[in-house]
Amino acid sequence: MTSQTDPHKLKRFAQAQAPIYAQALAEIRAGQKRSHWMMKWISGSTMSMLHRCRLLDRVA
Repeated sequence: MTSQTDPHKLKRFAQAQAPIYAQALAEIRAGQKRSHWMMKWISGSTMSMLHRCRLLDRVA
């Protein structure tokens, strides 16, 4: 995947979750977490902040 289609290099996070995704989704749908996994939500404001930091890193 090129930097143009994945400018924030987020594909690595999706790849890391791929092995457990189906099980986690089934547990969420069942309403009961049974195995070891964590759900991480990144808000728009957090993403905006991360983007600004990356821009500053490029300028510096």
